Amino acid sequence: RTICVKEEGCGSGYNKCYRIPFFFQRLDCRLLAKSSMKDIKEMKKYNYIDFLKTMAMFMVIVAHCALFFSGNEFWLIKADQESILLRWISKFVVLSVIPIFTFAAGFLLQLSLQKNKGSIVGLIRKKAVRLLIPYFIYGTLWLVPTYTFFDIPSFGRDKGASLIDGYKAMALGKFSDVAWYLLMMFWVTLIWILLNGLLK
Repeated sequence: RTICVKEEGCGSGYNKCYRIPFFFQRLDCRLLAKSSMKDIKEMKKYNYIDFLKTMAMFMVIVAHCALFFSGNEFWLIKADQESILLRWISKFVVLSVIPIFTFAAGFLLQLSLQKNKGSIVGLIRKKAVRLLIPYFIYGTLWLVPTYTFFDIPSFGRDKGASLIDGYKAMALGKFSDVAWYLLMMFWVTLIWILLNGLLK
């Protein structure tokens, strides 16, 4: 896809066509049309971060498939026979994929901090909307009702716990199941934003 944008430093009627890489072909054309050449080059400069996150997501799928055969005590559904190879594969992926995601998110966070012209409070609010609202929507509408109805024991939720107990544990972050990553990213982001302000 090719899009024409206004070149910085040129007259209002001067446009230049720029080739958009495959990674950004799904972006809204209206947003791209408002971008400067500098913005588009900046996106292209860091497209390897998108590739890194894509590979990490693929590794998450591999790890969860291997967990069926790993004998992991936290994995409720297990295969009849365990596999030593798949057990080590799942351990390796689990220990490496979270640092990869955290590194990529931290790298992009630091870029946004460098470009941020608003207040720290506004940035924290933006991160809370992006991370905490999906967490509470998922926990309220799916996680707690489903685990309560089927009485599924999980980390932070005892067997036989009531619906109210489930919501309390979810709100306090004790019972988050697969949504733990959202909470982790919010707290890590919050800590780094505050430390970044103190270190300047």
